[in-house]
Amino acid sequence: MTGSKVRKRAWPIVRLVMIVCLTFASILPYMAGTVSVGASSTPFAFRDDFSYSSVSDMIAAGWTECGGGSSASYSVGNGILSLKDDADAVCWDNAPQGVSDWTVTWRATWSEFSGSWVGTIRMTVGTSQHSYTYAADGYWGYFALIRDGALVFHNGWYSADLNVFHTMRLDMVSGKITMYFDGAVMGSYTEPDPGTSLVELSPTAAGYSHVNFDYVTASSLPARTTPDFSLSGNPSHLILAHGSSVTGNLTLNSINGFSGTVSLQTRTDSAGLTASVSRSTIFLSSTSIATLSVSASPTAVGGRYNVTVSGTSGQASHSFTVSVFTEPNPYVFRDDFNYVSMKEMLAGGWTTSGGFPTSYTVGNGLLTLSQNSNLENTAAVWSAISTGVSDWTVTLRGERIGGSSTGYGDEMRLIAVTATHRYMWTGFELFRDSSLVFGTCCYPQMNTWYDLRLDMIAGTVSAYLNGNLAATYVEADPNTYLNSVGPGSSPMSTDSFDYITASEPSTPYFGFGASPSPLIVISQRSSNTTILVDSRSGFTGNVSLTSTGSSPGPSVSLNPTSVSLTNGGSATSVLTAVAPFATSPEEDFEITVTGTSGNVSRSMSVQVQVFQRYPHAPILFDGNGNFTSANGVRSGTGTATDPYVISDWDIDSSTSTFNPHAGILIRHTTSYFVIRNLYVHSGLKGYDSFYQACALPARMA
Repeated sequence: MTGSKVRKRAWPIVRLVMIVCLTFASILPYMAGTVSVGASSTPFAFRDDFSYSSVSDMIAAGWTECGGGSSASYSVGNGILSLKDDADAVCWDNAPQGVSDWTVTWRATWSEFSGSWVGTIRMTVGTSQHSYTYAADGYWGYFALIRDGALVFHNGWYSADLNVFHTMRLDMVSGKITMYFDGAVMGSYTEPDPGTSLVELSPTAAGYSHVNFDYVTASSLPARTTPDFSLSGNPSHLILAHGSSVTGNLTLNSINGFSGTVSLQTRTDSAGLTASVSRSTIFLSSTSIATLSVSASPTAVGGRYNVTVSGTSGQASHSFTVSVFTEPNPYVFRDDFNYVSMKEMLAGGWTTSGGFPTSYTVGNGLLTLSQNSNLENTAAVWSAISTGVSDWTVTLRGERIGGSSTGYGDEMRLIAVTATHRYMWTGFELFRDSSLVFGTCCYPQMNTWYDLRLDMIAGTVSAYLNGNLAATYVEADPNTYLNSVGPGSSPMSTDSFDYITASEPSTPYFGFGASPSPLIVISQRSSNTTILVDSRSGFTGNVSLTSTGSSPGPSVSLNPTSVSLTNGGSATSVLTAVAPFATSPEEDFEITVTGTSGNVSRSMSVQVQVFQRYPHAPILFDGNGNFTSANGVRSGTGTATDPYVISDWDIDSSTSTFNPHAGILIRHTTSYFVIRNLYVHSGLKGYDSFYQACALPARMA
């Protein structure tokens, strides 16, 4: 390769394979800012057919190498520019100033080299403020627009075809970018920043692709001059559990000096959905933001619906449609992993947790999790769960297809997360949070399909393997509401998954919850917790409530002792506990709350902790400024005659983040203080340290 590399490009060249790290919300358009676009001041037209005999001739004609690839990966000849490496790019930056409305077209294909297995055709266009990379992405299988390294648009499905030339085009008109592929519109993106003047064109090679460019053109376009406004939103589609609500942003931008009042209306095509806008009338002169709220009733029928937001000002009218998928009631979910790429799976509502981007693959109805590190775990997470699903069943079908030769750490996992705990079932071990509650021999066999199942019914967790009950665990925490489910893979393991289901009983029932839980009561005083009773699966009727406690223990009462539930509704009762005299720093008790309605009866346990002193998190005094009431100071000003007093706290040092794990740590202070009547313990029964009326030296530096 001849010639020299003049400079590196000023805009990032993004490896599209890295966008797997983006969340579902982050890959949707976000519009904000001001649009003020005038006509392009300079007529402009450019075309290059790459009719050069060498790269040196191409550089002499005004192109530069700007991607940083090796010399061997750039070549030109016979009217074809060839880029062979992911870091390859050439730049042309001779556009005149002021070309704010423009069109750029290129014709290109990808051709196999060195075992290349995907094909992406892309071009980066730089303006005075931003860079835009438009790609027909063969790795993820869709069309994408990347703005300054962030994915702002994806649509359709691109199946890479070897040695087939395609024409791609970007138009920027009045701040709106429109994307074309072989003459068809793929989508558009509204640029909120007014800096749209064309600066640079950059044919670019993508990862694992050998790209050949046939020609590139660029020219100015006449701008629209009629005042107008744009209406856009984020996100463009929602997954909504019945009985819940979500919000999104609406952005209105003034175009060509528009100034006026815009009226906003909402419309839904489902009786179970309601939608509203925080400001239904907006005076717009530059940019304004409104909030869109969408709610699904507890009895909403599951399905896919549309919410349309319309904006009108005189003769100008624009609309924005949000696609809403509402989960059914009772809650039912199933996914057979019929995705063509992980990006499609993420766009469908899944997220990833742990592992690396290369740890996740999907295709042919199988999700494969591969983790070749012993430092991280890999899991896919589905969290679109209806509000209040306290009884549930989750089933996962999977097989072990690879892992360590010894089998150590080689396991597939069914993970179910509630409001307060995480359960993991491997087929031979059941974990609650990080604690093992059941274990047996042995590892599931390799290359054999297994059905893993977890049931949570009336506060009892049951674990099944291939339909056979293996273990049960009684959950003491009453808050069993399901939050998320998903398959997981352990370190040094590779596992495939066929499907996952999650559902609640179809028979009408009522759920229980308590907040706060556990209930903390100080010796010989009272405290309250709220008991939540909610209708599930169409339950209606009166529920009688009773409470019983252990003896000796707190005396308890409920108010009211009966609640009435409508379909999808909820009610509360207040549980009051009066603590007895505490004979030790901490005493634990259990209260049972029972609800009865006809033949339906449910019970739950509420843990009660009676303390001689008020609980407090570990305390750090680092300098004179930390002596505050929020940090445990009862009184005092820090002088020799009026020292700070830190007293009457129960401190569990097992939650300490200080080094060492101290319950109270004091350093770098010249203040006077007194510490008395603290109970500092490790959280382990039988290994406590009790300090009664302990005064440290009057002054510590």
